[in-house]
Amino acid sequence: MKHIGENIKHIRKSAGISQQDLADMSGISKGQISKLESGEQNNPQINTVVSIAANLGVAIEEIIYGEKTESFSYLEKALKELPEEDQYAIKQLIKTWLIMRKSEKIEF
Repeated sequence: MKHIGENIKHIRKSAGISQQDLADMSGISKGQISKLESGEQNNPQINTVVSIAANLGVAIEEIIYGEKTESFSYLEKALKELPEEDQYAIKQLIKTWLIMRKSEKIEF
């Protein structure tokens, strides 16, 4: 079984996202991401895992276990069965929600 950091690295690289990009998107330092991916730190806080998963667009289970869960696979399949315009609308809704969540972290 791979450790969490290996799963993060695999998913991040598959998505074509750099450590710095993930750091910028998630609000987690590049150094922290590097430590997780290298296995130097292997017990991250749950809010770290949630943020990384959300910003990589995967379920938390995929970060922890390295594979998609049945429920996530079901959602993927259900989404693919929708008309393209509905798929687009749902993806835009998710992106908008993520942007709103990220903006809540910004202090003025």
